[in-house]
Amino acid sequence: MAGRTFRSIFLFLLFVGISFADDNPDSTSTFIPNIKPELNVPRLAAENIKIDGDLSEYVWEKAALIDNFTEISPGDNIKPEQKTEGRVFYDEEYLYFGFTAYETDMMSAGIRNVLQSERDTRRSSVDNEQRRFEL
Repeated sequence: MAGRTFRSIFLFLLFVGISFADDNPDSTSTFIPNIKPELNVPRLAAENIKIDGDLSEYVWEKAALIDNFTEISPGDNIKPEQKTEGRVFYDEEYLYFGFTAYETDMMSAGIRNVLQSERDTRRSSVDNEQRRFEL
């Protein structure tokens, strides 16, 4: 009888412990999805800017920072695996965007691109909710 009680208590504590186990080892930083993003885009003078993909000009440092991206596909409002930052500003004539996409493991990114080469075709699909074009 005592063995059965001990086993029941042990199994109960085991299941309680498993239910509170943390599946996410990086849970110390809480991610809050950016459901309704707001951005104040500054008007700046882009006199000496060169459109070349290099965001080292001083005006990019003063541009609005976009950095709280949320993954919605394939995830569901989760923190993206890789960091991406964007900068945006406008002047008298144009609206400027600049993005920096970080990749922590370039080797796997290259392998992933090779494995997904079949996806790199032109196609379009239409469903009831949205129209999506993949190039």
